[in-house]
Amino acid sequence: MLQLIDKSTLKHFGIDRMKFFWSQTMDERIEDIEFAVKNNEMLIISGAIGAGKTELFEAAKMKIEESTNVKFIYVSNYFKEHVNIASIINALILDLSDESPRRDLEARSRQVTRIVGKKYIDEGINICLVIEEAHRVHPNTLRALKELREAKFAGKSPLFSTILIGHPQLQANIETRKEAYWRSHTMQLDEAHGWMEEKERINYLRIVFGEALTADARKRIAQFVKNPLEMVFYVKRKMAEAKKAGKHIIDSEVVKPSLLELKEAMNLSLKEIAKESGMGKTTIHDILHSEKHPQTDVVRAAIDRLGQKKKTEFAKAVINGMP
Repeated sequence: MLQLIDKSTLKHFGIDRMKFFWSQTMDERIEDIEFAVKNNEMLIISGAIGAGKTELFEAAKMKIEESTNVKFIYVSNYFKEHVNIASIINALILDLSDESPRRDLEARSRQVTRIVGKKYIDEGINICLVIEEAHRVHPNTLRALKELREAKFAGKSPLFSTILIGHPQLQANIETRKEAYWRSHTMQLDEAHGWMEEKERINYLRIVFGEALTADARKRIAQFVKNPLEMVFYVKRKMAEAKKAGKHIIDSEVVKPSLLELKEAMNLSLKEIAKESGMGKTTIHDILHSEKHPQTDVVRAAIDRLGQKKKTEFAKAVINGMP
């Protein structure tokens, strides 16, 4: 995060350095990752860009390595669309032994089972296969991975854990292969599943930026910016604007979102806004793209009401256990 905002800008707003944010929610997710690794499970970690997937996993990895004899194997092929089960088997063989992968596929399958089995059972080493950008991996590869995990050595299976990290599309991909989906656990890093909810986003902004942001500004940003990286990027932009205007603090006026930003953040349609405001969709479109329109305040009020309605509906869904 420190690299996203230059030191002179931070200093202008009285920030010596950006502080590191952590929360109980993150500790809980780390415990889930730790459990998956120690119990040879397949865990899917999905979330939008900037949600904190990799940072969370790396923190979990450090904690796991402190208490568990574990070997993390990363599939290093940057062309994830071309990753197949052979690529995954090769990664396991190359990282766990001095052997070269056999050319014959049957021989290679037996080779990887022997190597992984001996490491896990004979040497007591937990093995964790990690695939990042896993949303780009073909669903058929995910199905083949399920079969690889079912390989037995000395009567025991599975022999290793698997962590798949990717964008929300990963969740959809794995669901198309029920045989793999039913044998996996999912960790969705989004607000609907308790990750970086509005109160936590406000606290994040308070910890990271301190008094450079007023309480009203933090609340306003948290209403329409949903994940850590996006928040830092947004504040960086607003700091540049405020600094140019000679301001030394970011207040609610500086971070007042445009109507278009609010619409996108709340995932509202033109039809919804038109119905709430009593205007036509064409008129709403024009107002969203021109803050100087005389009916701007009317549309902003309509969007605010829709936002409150969605919050109420979400709260009811949580109580009823629907998300």
